[in-house]
Amino acid sequence: MLLVCLIITCFIALISEERKPDLTSEIMAFRDYLLSSTISDTLDVWELKDLGHQTAQRIVQASDPLQSMQEINQNFPSVVSSLSRMKLNDSIKDEIIANQKMIPPGKSLMALNGALINIEDIDLYLLIDLVHQELSLADQFSKLKIPHSTVRKVLLTETPPELNMFRVDFRSAHVHYLNNLEKDAMYRRWRNNINEILVPVFPGQPHYIRKNLYHAVYVLDPATSIDIITSLYENTFPMRFGVILYSAQFIKKIEMSGGELHSSALEHDSEIENDKSSLVNRLRTESAGSTDEAVEMHHIEGAFVETELSKAKSSPREILLKLKKEQTFKEMSQESSLSVFKLGVGTLQCCLLMNGLVFDSSEEALINAMSDELPRIQEQVYYGHINSRTDVLDKFLSENGISRYNPQILADGKVKRRFVSLASSILGGDSVLNEINYLHSPETVDDVKAVTHLLVVDVTSKKGIKLLREGIHYLIGGTKGARVGVLFSASQIADLPSLLLTKTFEITAASYSHKKKVLDFLDQLCSFYEHKYILRSTTAAESNQEFVDKVYELAEANELFSKPYKSSLPEASDVKLRERLNKVTPLGASVFLSDDLHLLESIEFKHRIKHIVEIIEEVNWQDVDPDMLTSKYISDVIMFVSSSMATRDRSTESARFEILNTEYSAVVVNNENSSIHIDAVVDPLSPPGQKLSSLLRVLAKYAHPSMRIVLNPLGSHNVENIVSITLFGVIGLEIFSLSDDVTAVCRDGRFKWKHSSSLGDLPLKNYYRYVVPTMDDFSSTDYTVNGPKAFFANMPLSKTLTMNLDVPEPWLVEPVIAIHDLDNIFLENLGDTRTLQAVFELEALVLTGHCAEKDHGPPRGLQLILGTENTPHLVDTIVMANLGYWQMKVHPGVWHLQLAPGRSSELYFFRDGVDDGSQEKSLSKRIAINDLRGNVVHLEVVKKKGKEHEKLLISSDVDNQSKDKRVSS
Repeated sequence: MLLVCLIITCFIALISEERKPDLTSEIMAFRDYLLSSTISDTLDVWELKDLGHQTAQRIVQASDPLQSMQEINQNFPSVVSSLSRMKLNDSIKDEIIANQKMIPPGKSLMALNGALINIEDIDLYLLIDLVHQELSLADQFSKLKIPHSTVRKVLLTETPPELNMFRVDFRSAHVHYLNNLEKDAMYRRWRNNINEILVPVFPGQPHYIRKNLYHAVYVLDPATSIDIITSLYENTFPMRFGVILYSAQFIKKIEMSGGELHSSALEHDSEIENDKSSLVNRLRTESAGSTDEAVEMHHIEGAFVETELSKAKSSPREILLKLKKEQTFKEMSQESSLSVFKLGVGTLQCCLLMNGLVFDSSEEALINAMSDELPRIQEQVYYGHINSRTDVLDKFLSENGISRYNPQILADGKVKRRFVSLASSILGGDSVLNEINYLHSPETVDDVKAVTHLLVVDVTSKKGIKLLREGIHYLIGGTKGARVGVLFSASQIADLPSLLLTKTFEITAASYSHKKKVLDFLDQLCSFYEHKYILRSTTAAESNQEFVDKVYELAEANELFSKPYKSSLPEASDVKLRERLNKVTPLGASVFLSDDLHLLESIEFKHRIKHIVEIIEEVNWQDVDPDMLTSKYISDVIMFVSSSMATRDRSTESARFEILNTEYSAVVVNNENSSIHIDAVVDPLSPPGQKLSSLLRVLAKYAHPSMRIVLNPLGSHNVENIVSITLFGVIGLEIFSLSDDVTAVCRDGRFKWKHSSSLGDLPLKNYYRYVVPTMDDFSSTDYTVNGPKAFFANMPLSKTLTMNLDVPEPWLVEPVIAIHDLDNIFLENLGDTRTLQAVFELEALVLTGHCAEKDHGPPRGLQLILGTENTPHLVDTIVMANLGYWQMKVHPGVWHLQLAPGRSSELYFFRDGVDDGSQEKSLSKRIAINDLRGNVVHLEVVKKKGKEHEKLLISSDVDNQSKDKRVSS
């Protein structure tokens, strides 16, 4: 053995000095590998102390670091002896230790263009999708003539996280408070020191402080139950309660009128005519039980008389009669309802505003809202931002208050937003976006607009014209950073006045958008069109000429030349204009006000546009004609880039990799021409490191990204058992065994532990191969597919091995050819060939999901069947009680998921989010399996009308009785 080691050393030294001096590090690594094959497979434990650091050194000093990392962690049991004998560079060790003060040792992370990827879920297919997404965006931006350096900067920019906490600024005279903790006598015994909120209390117990910290304002219809408020108020709960009253019927009339308060909506509304002060007094004194009886007018009158009877100087009925006739109270009630409509909370029925945050009106929601608000107030008090003189409500609403609540705009985490890339549509060729001319607020037409509102207006409907007018009012109100474009559509056959309005609008936006009174002209014209042609019908012949005359009249009145209208309006009925209207599909949206557009502008600019604008404004445009670099061109680029970036499906989490040191212990690959950048922190001696090293090699080979890979190994492996104990008075020499791999040697009164490392002490105990399909798998002569394969060589003969597969979770893989037991492989027993072969097959994918019943728990025992259109029942399953989990075997293709015949289909139907009333169409769902990553399907079922109280699972006796009844009938 000594002779073999001497020959190897001389051979390596000769080659490295004379022939390949530039490959000294690789040749020395080869020498260590040859030497390791001649020694025992057991190591002393102190040889493992710096094994992670030695591995990092071997990787960073290799000519191909990624290949070296893959070879080491995929064959680690064979190369561990070689690694343990490497002389360690202190600079590498020091840098790794310095980095591990900022990141835990052994932690692995990976980010693609700044977005973190879950290491546990990553696979080749997910990585390919992410890379393809980034390359597609880079290609789109390059076609917009954006320089490559800017494209790279945009793709690497960190997207601000979504905020899901918005406070509605409800402060107005329409809020009626029941109590005031700072002034009411019933709270005078409480302490008024705000710092008391920092004192710990028992879980669930509130802080009783004489300070209005929590404002629970209920927005409710007086016809609804108020027991929650009265019960908590009477129990002196430390919260200030208030109400904003409205009529649901009145708000419904406003919505039906398109958001405006017409005279028809000012009719007598009996539900809101009662005196608000009487209701507030009733809240203070009454906590009667709830009733299921519908509230009618005589109930309200009786409650009013009962409340006022004991303290009114005159007859309560005379007061009630006066309230009915008094116009002031009627106007107050209507103004209160209108304020609720403008706040946007009228559609939520009864809701709670906790310091402006919107919650459900239940008592549980109130307690949870208070618990959520407590740490925010404590933080402000701790840092001195809130003191005993601070008005907490004014502070919160002034800093983060919004004027209107709109769940279509505000992200609440329940509904995933949908985004459309405008760049892909305009680069695809003929697009309606090319024909849009934008409107601006007065005197801002030459400014770059970061935000672009595109309004899809149904020119034949009242809601469409209302939306158009709200967009005009939004611009009249003033905005420096946004513009409005209009896409006209028609849900009905467009008549000539509709075409005339469309044509007039297009001419005005194209020719007069810079004029001071252009918005007034359009608003007046839309108002005339709405009242003349939408709200009432007019004879076609006279109405068409009347509309044209009105255009000329309003144009002259607003200082616009009428000549362009006179030359173009006679051609408004042409076929091309009708085709443009048919290109755009009308959207069935709810009422959208100008305040909503202000809210949308603020949120979108802050979370999706601001960081893009900062990059685009610094661009040095080289391939663009200077005459084209107008404010409209820059605004278009911002619109296209921000819309495309919003479509990216990736994590919003990120990490600051740049703070880590990369001089000695990192692999850095620079490629300024690449649109892909990989940041990774990898422990090379870990199972995630085995997978990541292979994926990074695939990326490096095909995508050529720039990379910054920081090695983060564990510092030492199981060296804590090395100890030294000194005993006095012991004579002689004795060797005794403590365990299979530990012996103690006693000499001259001193114990020395000698610990031999076995395989169980190694950070990696397996051989690993990551199989990637290649073109070599396909035959060039026929249609034969050899299949991707993994090859293991130089395996230990005397060890018992087990072959396992590390596949994506949805895969069902089984061996189809396996002569030997793959769980107990002993290569010495295989004969002369000592070769083992196994063939595995992807049998199926697992389709998984969760099923929930609306307003109930999971429908345990619900039967589902899966099949094709021709064969509906190929696979079946049942819904489990645990989170409603279910699973089925599938293959790629289009499948139909249905409720099984019997109790399941008799009681339930699928809920598609929007209930269109057609239950038969909701008995089946179409599911497309179009990749190998599987699919997770979330189902929601609803019981059919009349079946709400029937149980899904019944005993066999009851089932037989029901069958007998059906047969007899």
